Amino acid sequence: MERNWTHRYFIERADLFKIVMDSREMARRGKRLAEALARYLRLRGIPKGKVLDVGCGPGRVAIPLAKLGYDVIGIDISPSYIEIANSRVKEENLSGKAWFQICDAREMVKCLKDLAPFDVILFVWSTVLGYYDMKTDKEILRQALELAHRDTLLIVADTASKDFISFLSNFVGGFTWFTEYDDYVVVEHPIYNPVTGELLTKQTFYKKKNRDLIFLGEAYFKIRLYTLDELVSIAKEAGWCLIEALKNFASGETYRTLGALNVVMKPCTY
Repeated sequence: MERNWTHRYFIERADLFKIVMDSREMARRGKRLAEALARYLRLRGIPKGKVLDVGCGPGRVAIPLAKLGYDVIGIDISPSYIEIANSRVKEENLSGKAWFQICDAREMVKCLKDLAPFDVILFVWSTVLGYYDMKTDKEILRQALELAHRDTLLIVADTASKDFISFLSNFVGGFTWFTEYDDYVVVEHPIYNPVTGELLTKQTFYKKKNRDLIFLGEAYFKIRLYTLDELVSIAKEAGWCLIEALKNFASGETYRTLGALNVVMKPCTY
């Protein structure tokens, strides 16, 4: 399998991004999103069932979903994150309810064919889709369809929107985010390329020591962004049809252009 920036970012430099992924803030966000997703799924007639979390990280959404009664399987290319997630399964006494496996999403059928079908397939927080090229994104979605049944829901949640990032780039100009995660500070400087629709972000990581910041390292990630219509289009080519687009799963309001993508789809063939 061809390597790209994801190998260096999530495997070779996993210690840096783990500062974000394994923080209390991300755990809180994961719990809130899991609760909102669970409410939505119950309204859709799925009070329990088998959930696949693609690009699960350390289980920030998957583990809370397991606590809410779902049987969750998470995959991620990072051995470090999978190790954390499986250790939390033991700590939370969730054996039999949550299970995590090292797997490249581009090979998910190979990894998971004996565990399919899934009732829900999740892509959460700008994960996997957009990491490669458009052709690969279609193939990932096609593989997800192979792991589905006629009533499976595919959910893309809280994912960066090209419309919003383009708006910031054009009307706000260059911008930098400073975020605290426990005892650390992460500085993010994103650069949007309107020609390719890609967002390149440089992250600088610091550890807080009294009133000082200790430099830990830098990392870069690149993601292809989609508008709602573009995402719906490539998903349809892979066999998924739109059910609805939402502002977020907590409110259930209709999608707004200047916001994250929250999309629910189902197999088109039924």
